[in-house]
Parts: sequence; C-alpha cells; structure tokens
Amino acid sequence: MKKILKVFSTVALMASLALAGCSQPAANSTLADTAQPQQATQEAPKAEANAKAFLRANLKTEPVSLDPPKAYDPVAFEVLYNVLEGLVRLDENHMTQPAMAEKWEISEGGKKFTFKLRDSKWSNGDPVTAHDFEVAWKRMVDPKNGFPAAFLAFVIEGAEKFNKGEGTAEDVKVKALDEKTLEVRLKAPTGYFLSLVATPVFYPVNKKNVEANSNWSAEAATIVSNGPFTLTEWTHDQSVKAVKNENYWDKDKVKLAGINWVMINDENTQFQMFQAGDLDNIESVPKDVKGKLLGSGEAKIAPEAATSFYRLNTAMPPFTNKNVRKAFALAVNRQLIIDRVTQGKQVPAMGIVPIGFPEPDGKDFRQVGGDFFKDNDLEQAKALLAQGMKEEGWST
Repeated sequence: MKKILKVFSTVALMASLALAGCSQPAANSTLADTAQPQQATQEAPKAEANAKAFLRANLKTEPVSLDPPKAYDPVAFEVLYNVLEGLVRLDENHMTQPAMAEKWEISEGGKKFTFKLRDSKWSNGDPVTAHDFEVAWKRMVDPKNGFPAAFLAFVIEGAEKFNKGEGTAEDVKVKALDEKTLEVRLKAPTGYFLSLVATPVFYPVNKKNVEANSNWSAEAATIVSNGPFTLTEWTHDQSVKAVKNENYWDKDKVKLAGINWVMINDENTQFQMFQAGDLDNIESVPKDVKGKLLGSGEAKIAPEAATSFYRLNTAMPPFTNKNVRKAFALAVNRQLIIDRVTQGKQVPAMGIVPIGFPEPDGKDFRQVGGDFFKDNDLEQAKALLAQGMKEEGWST
C-alpha cells in the first residue's frame, strides 16, 4: 500500500462575527470507493494485495458520538463516512452522486425532493428503507434530544418549529411514502440541499435498532451499518476497528478489508508513527516540516469545505459596536496568516460560507455580492474604527 501524507486546505480565517460555520470533510474520506476524494492522492492498491489489507489511520481523539445528529464533530465524521451512507455522496469534484438514493426528482420550484432508494441492506441484513431516513431526520430535530446538528435541518418545512417546541413531529415535512420513496419539502428553494444531506448528520439510522435500544450508539456491538465498513471494535479513548461490510450495495468497489484507527493526539508522535510505518495515512504534519514536505511532493494538499475564524465577544466593549467589529474583520491579513502560519494554501475567507456551496440560483456566494470583505483593507478598517468610536463617544 502506498503511504500518503495529506494536508487539508480549508478556507482560512474570517475574523469576527458571532456565527459558526458548518465543517464538512471531503466526502467518504477514507477508501469506501475508488472515486472518492482521497483516492486522488494515492494509487489504488492492486486487488491481490488488497484482500487482507487494513488501512491504519489516526483519529487523534475519541469521537464525541457515533449517533449521526449527535456526532457533529470531524473526528466522528471520519468514522461515520465509512460505516454509514446517506442518500447521496460527493465525488472527487465535490459534486453530489447517487448513494442510498439511486435517483431523485425536484419539483415545486425547488421545494420538493422525492428520493427513490435503491435495494440495499444494513449490516444485520435488514433492508434500508425510507422509514429509516424519516425516523433519523425527525429525531434530529426532536427538542427532547437536543442534538447539536438540528439547525442544519431547519431548511425543511416544519423542522425549526418542531425543534423550538412550536410544532409536532408530524409537521416536519419528511415522509416515507413507501419502503423505497422518501418525500422532503423545504421552506424555500435551497440550492445546496443535496450537498447538505451528504453530511453524516443526515445519515439514516436503523429504525428497529434505535427503537429497541436508546443507547445503541455507545458500543461497536450495537451499531448497525449501511456503509462500506461495519464496526467490530471500539476501545474508548484508544482505538476503533471496522471491517468490510459484505451487505454494502457497492461492496465490489471497496478496496480494503478494513480500517484500524488509533487515537494519538500529538502531531509529532503521529508523524513519527507514519515515518516508522505504523500509520498508512495522516492528514496533518508538524508545522516545522510542512513546507519541506509540500515542496518535495511527499505531502499533498486536499481541499476541505470548512471555515476557520476568530470569535469576538459582542457583549463586551469595544465589540458591542458593529462598525468596530467590521474594522477588526477588515484589518486581518488572512493571506499572511496562510503564508506564514497555516501554510496550507487555503483561500482567504471573505464570508462564513466556504467556497463551493451554491446559492439557490446555482452561483457561488462570491458571485452574488458575497465579496463585501476584502483581505487586509486597512484604509476602510481605519475609517470604520473611527466611525464606531465616534458613535460610542470613545476617544482612545
């Protein structure tokens, strides 16, 4: 197996704003299918060498959960991308492709989606049905659960009201019309909806399993999978092991016997393990060697839809003033931070939404007036700071 180093390139540093962006790693990020994004960084191993091959990778830390709407965390996503699968998945160009849904129709001006599920099974042999998706999405927004990812479903009609205690589960417009047909109605046309449901928080759960055991996601033995791999071991705070799911509908494209994840939360130790041959794939390297490794070609940049940002406390002066906040946002030299600190060839963030998420008209936000912020615009920053200070009566 060819060893690879990977350094993720994210959208870097939008200062200010009391907003948190959605982070979505490259889809199916470990080797579920030869068409997935990470496959572009390595040669697929020969079939005869693959029969008993396990990928050795590092999660760094314990997943917060492996219950999809509770697992709003990149570490958990790494596991879920490989053991579960949603209606769609992203290809190497981050475009949506059929997964559990083999086709879909969009009608009513972009507000109604009708998904037709393919014939597929859970790892326990149960059929994957539209009811599994309905249960999963409604429990995501159920206020009793308090799932952190619930807000992502607010584009669905009735979801936000139910989550806020102003409606019922029946008001959430997600309905299994039959075993293989799922109908979803949105509040308004949402151009990125298919990309949104490619994230693990929208993955299905096995209806029977969830209803029979409220603690089903706590251990490997009680987690039922519909993705390319299925969990066999989960030693908390130490390791996770998954093996090829023989019930997966696309199993012929799965090139590994399984994945062994460890949890080593030290970048230098991780790098040493990679150099010693104890890890096959790492996704970050120590900053003092990053430039050298990228320059030699030993490490490669992989895109990731994410935004890093500074959060300012808007309840405390001087950030109670909008113009002062804007001034600080404009004063940040994002490109300098990229060049000197992150060193990952990221794209400066001029908005909270990462590049590549289209508006309802299909255009990127930068094409529809999303470039209000300019990187390191000191003149405008000084003018806004002076204006904000004048508004508050501050002299220094």
